[in-house]
Amino acid sequence: SDGSIVAYEWSESGSTIAMGASPSATLGVGVHIITLIVTDDGGATDADQMVVIVVSPNPSATMHVGNLESAATGQKGQWQATVAFTLHDAAEQPVAGAVVSGNWSDGFAGAASCITGLTGRCWVSSGTVGKKNASMTFTVSGVADVTLAYDAAANHDPDGDSNGTAITVNKP
Repeated sequence: SDGSIVAYEWSESGSTIAMGASPSATLGVGVHIITLIVTDDGGATDADQMVVIVVSPNPSATMHVGNLESAATGQKGQWQATVAFTLHDAAEQPVAGAVVSGNWSDGFAGAASCITGLTGRCWVSSGTVGKKNASMTFTVSGVADVTLAYDAAANHDPDGDSNGTAITVNKP
């Protein structure tokens, strides 16, 4: 560049995210690789080296399990458990689009996950087990969302049938 800079452009993965004499952009949570391109008053352009920007979730923007419910169904010597989750944000409002993950134990073993809908709810089911298994437990191992951080210490269950993190399902 041999003149005065008159325009700036920021791009990510080849797409312009901001431009002008004083550009600004809003970036979502995640890792962003940004390239700065400058243009001078003579029309010459030059690109700066890439800058890596990491945007972390706002620590005050959290979510937690606000309710766990369970059900058991069975026939002919076998049964299956289903657990429903309700996710809330810090203001106790439903959280949609988050992934709830966890593990079954005590009679059935395995991992399971689901994605919450608009009401903040989703469900997982175990495989079938024999009637000799009196119960099985599902334990939440994590919750992931693009904008909210998971606060496991805030998990709760209003009806008291769980601690908001683990729930035991008894055979029908």
